[in-house]
Amino acid sequence: MSFKSLLLSAIAIFICMGNNLYAQELFVKSFHQVTNEINWVPTQRKDLNGKSCALLRVSLPYSEQTLFSGNVIGQVEYVGNEYWVYMSNGSQFLRVQYPNCETLTIDFRAHEQVGEVISKNVYELVLKVPKPNERMTPEEYWQETTEAKSALENKDFEKAISLYEAAKANLSNRNEMTFAHEVQENIDYCKRRIALNKLKAEQWKEMPQEGFCSFRSNNKYGFIDSIGNLAVPPIYDQVWEYRDGVAWVMKDSLWGNIDAKGNLIVPYTYKYISPIYPESYEQNRCLSVSKDMKYRGVVDYKTGEEILSCKYYQPYTFEIDRGPYFCYIDDKERPVFINKKTGREQFKLSSGIKFGYYLGDDGVCQVYKEKRKQHLYGLVDVNGNEIFPCEYHEFKTLDANPQFIIVSPFTHYLEIDTRLYNLKQRTYVGGKYTRIWGRHTDRLVTVYINLEYEELYGVLDYIANKEIIRPTHRIKDIELPTSEENPIIAKSSRKDRFGKDRFYLYDWEGNQYIVPSNDDRLNFQCGYSRIKQSGKYGYINAKGEIILPCKYDAANPFVRHGDLVATAVQEGKDVYCITPDGKRIDLSVQDLYKYSQKQ
Repeated sequence: MSFKSLLLSAIAIFICMGNNLYAQELFVKSFHQVTNEINWVPTQRKDLNGKSCALLRVSLPYSEQTLFSGNVIGQVEYVGNEYWVYMSNGSQFLRVQYPNCETLTIDFRAHEQVGEVISKNVYELVLKVPKPNERMTPEEYWQETTEAKSALENKDFEKAISLYEAAKANLSNRNEMTFAHEVQENIDYCKRRIALNKLKAEQWKEMPQEGFCSFRSNNKYGFIDSIGNLAVPPIYDQVWEYRDGVAWVMKDSLWGNIDAKGNLIVPYTYKYISPIYPESYEQNRCLSVSKDMKYRGVVDYKTGEEILSCKYYQPYTFEIDRGPYFCYIDDKERPVFINKKTGREQFKLSSGIKFGYYLGDDGVCQVYKEKRKQHLYGLVDVNGNEIFPCEYHEFKTLDANPQFIIVSPFTHYLEIDTRLYNLKQRTYVGGKYTRIWGRHTDRLVTVYINLEYEELYGVLDYIANKEIIRPTHRIKDIELPTSEENPIIAKSSRKDRFGKDRFYLYDWEGNQYIVPSNDDRLNFQCGYSRIKQSGKYGYINAKGEIILPCKYDAANPFVRHGDLVATAVQEGKDVYCITPDGKRIDLSVQDLYKYSQKQ
């Protein structure tokens, strides 16, 4: 068998093994209220409404990778042998992500003693992970549910429910929780479809949002709950899905919002509503609204309380902005920046200046003004202070580090005026260049200078503010490394005496090394690269030194196996693994590359 065939077989084995892996599933062992007052907690956390939180004491083995989401307030703590999760008053859902387990969504309403968590109350939630020997195999589960799935595909929902209920009983007898969630989801889905058929629904949401699915019947919208009970009758022109207990609905061309029972909270007032991103309710309680389709304002998403009156014109691109503000236009055509979290004015720009887009993740925005049919760009910080006046051709952030921007003034293409700028330190980095680019590392960029008779390439370490390779005509192309253990690869502008390309290696201090004769592409991994001479393969280190002579018929790049660095090589029919010093190790090729793919 050839070395290539052996590797393909190893990959196929690994894929087959991966297909047999399945995550365990958490399940709720018990959930109940413990006491009414949190008198013994040093600091009672408060939610965004200023109301004291409820405390969930979650019993679950500790792991740094455990995540809790929902209306969780502040950091989750691990006290004793349980997690302390603080949640806002009235919360009804909690999602738990635990290593090697599927995400568990807990609906408090399914637990009669809870329903929803109440301010200052303490609850005890015990979660369990089934033991591996208790689990059903995928093949057994498939056989158990084949007939039920067939009934579901044929839309015989009554029969499917009966068959899934029987499968659920068998799972319970096996103490099996891995597939129980899927079975219950299918049962609930069938119940919803039966209910939707009775309601003569024309359109519906397949998956519940906060326990409710919207549907349309006779061109009107309503809601059913997760098991098909009619929650809100179809009387609305349009609806939004539920979010934190409320849904915005349209009636007679006006929007308002309702609670989970269909009671009107915010009267039908607005002709237009739009979300303000990010949508997470913990981060953003705001909703953009308009009463006349011309002027906009901001209201509290849940209560409808007016945060900003409807007195502003349409925003720019506020639905896709990543920054902390969105932008409206006031009656004097000035851009007004509104804080996304509070919905209040933060600052205004001068008349004649327009908002472009956010640059990076720190709220710095690009603005511009028009002059002779051209856009002249500038930069403004999160407080409206001018960083650069509107006199520049372009600003771009580095892909790997948005803290640094490429500043391009209005010049001819061949002029040397492009510079790199540190936004946080408010200083220039390096010199002036024709072009700057860097996509592979968070420290290095390639710089280029185009002179009248020659092209100069170099490398700038923008963190250390040092030119590792001063722009020179001796190089015509540069490949940046992904880590400091690998060198910078520079292609010489001159070929060797045999007409082949020559290469130099540079370390991150700028020291140069010569690459020996090579008929293969350099590809450094773990500080080493394969080379080829006279049809045989060997290896060099980051200084260009041959560490393993070219004697192998086939060779792979070095990879990490835990603390070990190794590769697979072939001599004749013998395929084996070696370390960088050439020592043969007792490790199969399959195990080496299976582990490296996991990493």
